[in-house]
Amino acid sequence: MNKAIEALDKGHQFSGTSFVLDEETVARYLEAVEDEALLRLAQAVGKAWVPPMAVAALALRSLMEEMTLPAGAIHGSQEFEFLRALEVGERITCRAWLSHRSQRAGWWILAVGMEGTDESGQPVLTGRLTVMVPR
Repeated sequence: MNKAIEALDKGHQFSGTSFVLDEETVARYLEAVEDEALLRLAQAVGKAWVPPMAVAALALRSLMEEMTLPAGAIHGSQEFEFLRALEVGERITCRAWLSHRSQRAGWWILAVGMEGTDESGQPVLTGRLTVMVPR
């Protein structure tokens, strides 16, 4: 269900999402951001690593499919901590929740917390996204 984020209560749990970091998805991301350095590293080391921001982009895409941001909304900040390198072929499960909701000077200030785990349930990323929405 797609809902306006400012209508959600603090603590709201978004639907979790799971995705495989397959070769095609990683290749499309690398092409879109024109990153050749990671390809050279993979060739030198012999492992196909996933760019951390590719994981963040996939997690944010699924979150944006579940909520609506009105005109005038501002993506104020985002921060991610990646706890280990991820390899092509891994499955990641992400969950998100509305961790902060306040009003100030005609704006809703909303923070969304995120966590990603691997198939064994071990954390691989944590993050926070702040959005400002006009009232």
